[in-house]
Amino acid sequence: MTWLADNWSQVAALTVAAGALLVLCWACRGDDYRTRNDRTAAWRATCGPRPEPAEPGNDEALLAACNQLCPDLARKEKP
Repeated sequence: MTWLADNWSQVAALTVAAGALLVLCWACRGDDYRTRNDRTAAWRATCGPRPEPAEPGNDEALLAACNQLCPDLARKEKP
């Protein structure tokens, strides 16, 4: 208790500095309620079972349409 009485000014300054650092970190976090809501919605959408099958699809008509749009980016499919 005598140490606290002797060093009260340093303890007070350290408390104020810690509070200022806490406020600065809180202000610079860059997170708002919209970001938290988006993150929560994304977590809820991905935490359950997948809505689509685990194997890749084989829609040849869609692949042909994509290849017509960008023929230079078309992959050469192996048979």
